[in-house]
Amino acid sequence: MSPAEPMYPAGVLVTVHGLKGDLVARFEDIADNLLNAQVLHLYRDGVLLKSCRVLRAASHKGAVLMHLEGVEGRDQARALLGAEVRLPAKDFVALGRGRRYWFEIEGVRVIDRHLGDIGVLTGRMQTPAHEIYVVEGDAGEVLIPAVPQLVIETLADDGCMHVDLPEGLVGLGNEV
Repeated sequence: MSPAEPMYPAGVLVTVHGLKGDLVARFEDIADNLLNAQVLHLYRDGVLLKSCRVLRAASHKGAVLMHLEGVEGRDQARALLGAEVRLPAKDFVALGRGRRYWFEIEGVRVIDRHLGDIGVLTGRMQTPAHEIYVVEGDAGEVLIPAVPQLVIETLADDGCMHVDLPEGLVGLGNEV
């Protein structure tokens, strides 16, 4: 049985720690979402495996070390490895001004200051320097570095992302 409210990705269970069933989770966005969570909803291939109360959680080598209710011993913990950790939107920590979680902006229209509507935000990629937003529209795929110089407003009052792209970025490599 799935939770009644929508669930959004907060991390992934990546390894077992110790003999008592502790798990290490790699977090998405910020660690505080997992550190402050009371209940984790664990999914595999989009299907809810189980919901577990968090008995303890702590920062651990750039990840989150946790012990979940009902997970005793390495074998039970190992069976959960690779599970996606999801939380309801209300359990996510508020981000700073102008910052948004991916689930808040995926699918929004992207409006350029000069070109107007360039498409819909469909994906993202991480590079060593910064994130790249993938926008699909009439000009094909447009890759926008997610930097303050180009992204004016992540989610404006009109429900759109507003950008100011340099000339030539839209249509680069496309037959436009």
